[in-house]
Order: sequence, then structure tokens, then C-alpha cells
Amino acid sequence: MLDNGTVVGARIELEAATEADQIDERYIFIERRDAGRAEIGSIDRASSKMVYGAPVAIPGYGTIDPTGAISVTQAPTGARTGGNLTKFTFAPDDAEGINLYTASDRYLGSKAGKGLQLGFSYVPDGCEDFSPAANGGVGSASVAGSGKGCGGGFGLVNNPGQVSDAIVVAANYLESFGAFDLGVLAAYNRFDLEATSAGSLSSGAATVFSGTGLQGYAIGSTLTYNIGDGSSVQFGGAWKREEMGVTQSGDDRRNLYAAGLRYLTNGTRAGSIGLGVDYA
Repeated sequence: MLDNGTVVGARIELEAATEADQIDERYIFIERRDAGRAEIGSIDRASSKMVYGAPVAIPGYGTIDPTGAISVTQAPTGARTGGNLTKFTFAPDDAEGINLYTASDRYLGSKAGKGLQLGFSYVPDGCEDFSPAANGGVGSASVAGSGKGCGGGFGLVNNPGQVSDAIVVAANYLESFGAFDLGVLAAYNRFDLEATSAGSLSSGAATVFSGTGLQGYAIGSTLTYNIGDGSSVQFGGAWKREEMGVTQSGDDRRNLYAAGLRYLTNGTRAGSIGLGVDYA
């Protein structure tokens, strides 16, 4: 921490097991509580970190942020069968990029920590780390043998199926009304896909084609009712519409709707037990 209150730091995540992506997130950050935060490196995008939607019973295994173990079955031909659901598929989390946020002391709110926060992300080339296996194709697919990871900087290499020039703009709003807490998210995503016109990377059941100016939109909300004995009930949902880059002509957009309900015995505090269900 500097004398003027600015905090400068870094984070490096080492996977405990042997992984192709052995070093997970790694980034530096600069933050002032009254001004905002900047992050540079391999980290999730602003919309992913600011998301509100269906509360999930088990974090990491739900409609907000599946880890990859959850896939869409009985999907129509040409549809994406995997990837995050209410988070943007093409906002490349953990890719080398830049995130900017307004102050954590929010504005327009009734009290400290409430109100409006804005976020922005830019990813010049959707690659990650030095490893070819982590080079960053669509839906975190690898580009085997490419040897063109971008660890230590931003890569500008045309890898089939990789996202490039991705821009994410997000805003969320937090407020309290008596026993109720409300969180709302709105986000926009614009990106290009690197590929040949014939399609060159399989992603689930889809063949990905090159595309420029592809877009996505998302809104979501989580409402929490604090019962008064320390327990709480959460309800929320989200809608997302995004272009998928899986066809050369026609409508390749995907609509996603999600809703969830969760009960917590001790709110979000340590020792709380949760029971919930969510659907997309």
C-alpha cells in the first residue's frame, strides 16, 4: 500500500494437481478504494466477476458458472453443447486482458457498498499462458501443437477458433430495502472469431466459422430475503442472447433463460448450510 492509499499487488494461482493449465490465473492490479481498480493479465472478465442471476446450490456446478462437467444434452444439430450458461461464452475468462472497474465505494446507493458499479474488459487475443494446451480456442478448447501461447504479454496470432478483440461492458447495482437485498446485472459483449471460412475447430457439436463483430447481451438479478434469525432465501434469474459463430449464414444466435432458488441457514456467513435448485 502506497502512502496515498493506492494498493499495488499481484496474484498467481498454481493448480494443485497436474493440469495442462498448470498456472491458472495470474495478474497484477492497482486499486484505490475511492477511484477504482485496474487488472492486467490472465483473469476472468468483468461480466463474469460482476454477474447476478440464479443462485446455485453448489458453487461451480450450476447455471451461473459450470466448471465444464455440465453439458447440454439432446442439443439440436449445430448447437453448442458445452460452456458457461448465463456467463458469456465468448468473454474469454482467464485469457490475457485488461479489466477496469469503478470504485468499490459505490455511487448512487443508500449506504456504503451499495449502488452502481461499472466494469470494462478488453482481450486483444484470446490466448493464455505459454502452454500450447492453454492457447485458448472456443470454449477453452486447445489448439494442439500450435506452440503459440502468450504468457508474459498479449499475443496477436491467428489461431483457428480463438477469440480476438473481445470487448465486455458491464454494470451492476446493489441496494437494500428493509429485509431485502437486490443485485442487478446488465452486460454487453462484442468479439471476433479467428477461423477459416470453411470452419476449422470443432466445439461440442458445432463447427466454428470466422466472424467479426459478433455480439452478446445479458441481464440478471438476485433477490435475497433475510428472515431475521440469520437465515436467508435467495431467488434469481438471468437471460442471455449471444451470437455463436457456428454458421456462415442465417441465425446462429442462442437464447438462454435461467432461474434458481436457494435457502441458507446462516446467510453467506461461514458455517451456513444451503439447499437449492436452479434450471436453465
